[in-house]
Amino acid sequence: MTSATLMASDYANIRRTLFDLHEKILKLVSRSDMTTVVQQLGLLRGKVIVFQNEVESQMLFDYLVYAHRPNGINMAELYLRINRQRLDALQIDLLERMSQCLFLYVKTLSVDPGSSLHVVDMIQNSPFTLVDQSMSATSEPESGYAAHFLNLGSFFIQTGAIVGVDWRMIEAKELSPAWALWERTRRYDSKLSTKMARGTITAAIRLGHTAYVRAVPIDDNE
Repeated sequence: MTSATLMASDYANIRRTLFDLHEKILKLVSRSDMTTVVQQLGLLRGKVIVFQNEVESQMLFDYLVYAHRPNGINMAELYLRINRQRLDALQIDLLERMSQCLFLYVKTLSVDPGSSLHVVDMIQNSPFTLVDQSMSATSEPESGYAAHFLNLGSFFIQTGAIVGVDWRMIEAKELSPAWALWERTRRYDSKLSTKMARGTITAAIRLGHTAYVRAVPIDDNE
């Protein structure tokens, strides 16, 4: 159970630790799991994994860490269960939060340039602060994004792979199973999160949203 108080001032150290954990977690991925996921995401061409750009590879790695749950838990939780006795307090705290991390659609409400964004979860209508120096330099109010967002208590961070969201994305056929599940249950849990991540990634690749990540006003229905 997470208990540490993490501050925005810890951002650089948190980001370094998260990057290190990602590298270690991905070493647990089996050939079978990799094959299953790249097929699900439409990245397999014959026997070759094909990426059009770096964003697509980042999306695959984030999906493997956070969304792929072959035995009901994601790879972050599996890594924590195997290695808990060898981890420090920050690593344990982050991994516990990573075990619960969800894929969200957010809309920017306001921006503090150079530090953070104030956003709202577009599905659950819950606001939060997203600490991200790079995004805060380029994002504008009403811009939409989709990614795995890690809840650190008083603020969130994005885990590494992010795409811009517009109405073409929201209405994409690849997201129909996720929207149907949401309409039936009105419960945003890990099952729905995985469907949202899978649908978004496959739609983003088809629509060319992975070629660049830019601020797109969510109300722009062009």
